[in-house]
Amino acid sequence: MHRAMMWEKLNGDRVRCFLCSHHCKIPTGGRGICQVRENREGILYTLVIGAMPSLKHFGFGFLASQAWDPAFMEFGALSSVYGTLVSTAIGMLIAVPLSLVIALFLVTVGLVTPASALRVEH
Repeated sequence: MHRAMMWEKLNGDRVRCFLCSHHCKIPTGGRGICQVRENREGILYTLVIGAMPSLKHFGFGFLASQAWDPAFMEFGALSSVYGTLVSTAIGMLIAVPLSLVIALFLVTVGLVTPASALRVEH
C-alpha cells in the first residue's frame, strides 16, 4: 500500500479522490467506487491489491480466454497478451540485429571515432 496522489482532504477525515471521473468522497475506512483506493484516517492510500477483486471474480482463466462479451461479463486477455508478445518479438527481431550491425560498423569500418568527431581543428 502506497500513499496516493491526486486527492484532497475534506472536513474531518473524509477525502476526495480524483483518480477517475467519479471524484468519490470517501469516509475513513472506506473505498471509492473503483475499489482501488482506501481512506485511512484522512489519508488516501493506493492499494497494491487493487486487482484482487477482479481476480477473485474472473479467476486466472481470463489470461487464457479469448472471450470478450461485456453484456455477459465475460472478459479474456489472451488476444491482448498475444499481441503484446508478438509486437515485442517483432521489435526485438528488428532492433537486436540492427544494433549489432551498427556497433560492428563503428568499431571496425567507421573512420570517424567519437573522440575525433568532437575535436575542433583550427
